[in-house]
Amino acid sequence: MAPERLRIGLIGTVSYFNHHFGRAIEAVPEMEAVAAATLGRSANYIQHSLGESLDEYVGTYGLTLYEDPWEMVTREGLQAVYLATEDHLQAHYAIEAAKRGLHVFMHKPWASNLEDADAIIAAARESNVVILPNMPRRFKSACAYAQEQVQAGVIGRPLMIDTHHAHHLKFGPWKSDPMKAAGPEIEVGFYECDTHRMLMGAEPAKVYCVSDNLQHPGVPFVDNLKATVTFDTGAFGTLSMYYSTAFKFLPGGAIHLVGEEGGIVVRHADVTIITRAGQETITPEVEPYNTGDIRNWVHACLGLAEPKTSLEDGRRTLEFCLALRASSRLGQPVTLPLDDQPEVLSAARPYSLDEFGDMPEPPRASGVSA
Repeated sequence: MAPERLRIGLIGTVSYFNHHFGRAIEAVPEMEAVAAATLGRSANYIQHSLGESLDEYVGTYGLTLYEDPWEMVTREGLQAVYLATEDHLQAHYAIEAAKRGLHVFMHKPWASNLEDADAIIAAARESNVVILPNMPRRFKSACAYAQEQVQAGVIGRPLMIDTHHAHHLKFGPWKSDPMKAAGPEIEVGFYECDTHRMLMGAEPAKVYCVSDNLQHPGVPFVDNLKATVTFDTGAFGTLSMYYSTAFKFLPGGAIHLVGEEGGIVVRHADVTIITRAGQETITPEVEPYNTGDIRNWVHACLGLAEPKTSLEDGRRTLEFCLALRASSRLGQPVTLPLDDQPEVLSAARPYSLDEFGDMPEPPRASGVSA
């Protein structure tokens, strides 16, 4: 007997996460991807956001196209939706989907502020649906293997972590707009902040961050960042993010983790474990980013397994990301949690278009209605 399948539609076709969704179709037999809603975006806007034409994308996966997402839901009898919208619209569509009894998967960054995160959490509880945030390093990755070793006590109590992440600033019809894009500390920084939490098995208690736009004058985002972190266990860490590189430098990041009885180095897909007994490098089995994340969600929606992640867990990582921005803006350490700290929360607000100088006028694609 064939397993039950989850009928899923895409809301939005303007994110690289559309491609992660496509890969998961082939890897997760319990998902049935049937349609996509463009939200009225023009073909030019979609192509510049997606990296290929809409016709090419839907043709590859056999998706039926709609403009209106709720018409898509009704006509296709959908049980769930995968959001691939501009960042600032994710909360709106997640909450509206929950009201209609739909399960929701939200790409990273699933929220841009704590207010949106809390509203999504409340909607999921009230509607009794499965809404999960994208937390890609939790599944079949080198980081997940390293976490297993930490939890098994191989290196003893974690004392210190150092992570590096190199990436480029993302530009495009909406990625260049700080009112629509969450910004690199949240979009890309989500990887590093979540890695700190999962490998240390602890929560950040104090963050001190310096960041600035060093190489992209007029672009409304920081492009380099360095932070120190003190965890609630007394352990500490550092994280570095380079968004200005146009060359290969520490691609995919590098992680050094020190414990009482040993250490772990994660570089690319390799995990090196160092203890008194010696040193061993392992290349664990991995799968493309987000495939395990999506499988986790699909199985939870169908009642095949308990979810391994949660919105509440994702909120804690989001709060860590926001603390980085707030600390840099204030020029001083900030303590977590951020609730009941209005000055700090204000400093975590989105960037303005003129924050790093006048922004050059980019060529704008048409068809950008919300």
